[in-house]
Amino acid sequence: MSENWNQYFSRIRLGRWTDNNAVCWMPFHGFHIFVGGETGYGKSNTERVILSELSYGIDQGAVEVIGLDAQLGVELQPVQDAGYLKEFYCGDGAGIKSDEWPEGKPYEATFAEALEQHLEQGMDRTKHMRRRGINEWKITKTDPGRVILLDEAGQLFRPNVDPKIKKRLITAVDTFTYQMRKCGYVFVACTQQPNLKDIPIRHGFTFGIAHHQGTPLGYQQVTKLQLDFPPLPLGVQGLAYITSGGKRVARSQYMPTVLPKLRGARQVNESRIPAIAAS
Repeated sequence: MSENWNQYFSRIRLGRWTDNNAVCWMPFHGFHIFVGGETGYGKSNTERVILSELSYGIDQGAVEVIGLDAQLGVELQPVQDAGYLKEFYCGDGAGIKSDEWPEGKPYEATFAEALEQHLEQGMDRTKHMRRRGINEWKITKTDPGRVILLDEAGQLFRPNVDPKIKKRLITAVDTFTYQMRKCGYVFVACTQQPNLKDIPIRHGFTFGIAHHQGTPLGYQQVTKLQLDFPPLPLGVQGLAYITSGGKRVARSQYMPTVLPKLRGARQVNESRIPAIAAS
């Protein structure tokens, strides 16, 4: 009997709710995910949760992850080494001179080119869906689900980045997040800067995970919920407010910094998420 990969790709387990220990499910296919938070409070761990939850599909060839690491590859290199990424972009090709870039290709332009390349493939899928009159891409090992994982996204929008490159990046990300739903693509962007001025791609992301932020406004900008959020406690990793969760707090699964290499990954089940010990 064949696997139902669309069902597999539809949601993942972020962790557990702190108030009742119930599993906190995060919608996936049909959504685009924005993860914000200060350094050391769980963004990278949340990335590893997503990859671990998808490990069975990745191992079976039904899910492909395209990793883009704007921190010179520091964050995503371990998961690349463990075999979780189909493609990995970390600025290779920067500085090469060409007719377009006579003084050398800017670092940020390498990410714009990668996103534009995959955007073209994604648009081909949406056109195919429109011609066939279908509203959800059928995910198979031949036509796998794809995750675009952009880490340290804020690095690409620093004040000194060429405005033309910023425009290309914004156009690519906005097209992904506004026009590609249920077509087998999920875009996941992680950053320390939730502010729309600092990272102007926030608009089209439909689900937010807000780890510790400096101000309540940060929680609101990530989750898109207009609530008076109590600040998450200092020094406690993994806690987060999420879109649709109201003021409830979730604690993400803990994942080791180095994920196990993909060799016959097993499909995980609910019992593998540790319960939160009573305090």
